[in-house]
Amino acid sequence: VSTQSTGVGVSKIEQALRKQKQDREQKKLAKQLETAQKLTEKLTDNTTTTPPATIPVVDLTQPLYGWNKLLNALHFTICPLAAVFLLGFTNKTILSVPAPLVVSVIGILITAIILLTSSQGENPCYYKPVFTLLGFFMSIMWIY
Repeated sequence: VSTQSTGVGVSKIEQALRKQKQDREQKKLAKQLETAQKLTEKLTDNTTTTPPATIPVVDLTQPLYGWNKLLNALHFTICPLAAVFLLGFTNKTILSVPAPLVVSVIGILITAIILLTSSQGENPCYYKPVFTLLGFFMSIMWIY
């Protein structure tokens, strides 16, 4: 066997290996592109999943940032109580009073304050910071 014929055979094998490697890389890139396109479609799709009722949503794209007086007032009754149950504090007491009862009363008082200090047609000044934090903490509660 001559060196020249062996060199030609090796070079053809190297070319075939390079071609296979390029094909694999192209397939990988095509798959990544497809995944990115699917993700972009999901992100730009106007139909979004609804979060649980215990998570208030401040949506900057909606009129009044998604303010709904009754729903957002109700969040302050539901969220603290849901946190008590999610954290497993149902059997705990605060000054000899069951924790769920104490949290419910506090939540109802905050709800009453929200109902008295806000209107349906205009979101209150505390809406964005307070409800964004409440939504963040409740999301953590659900993950935890």
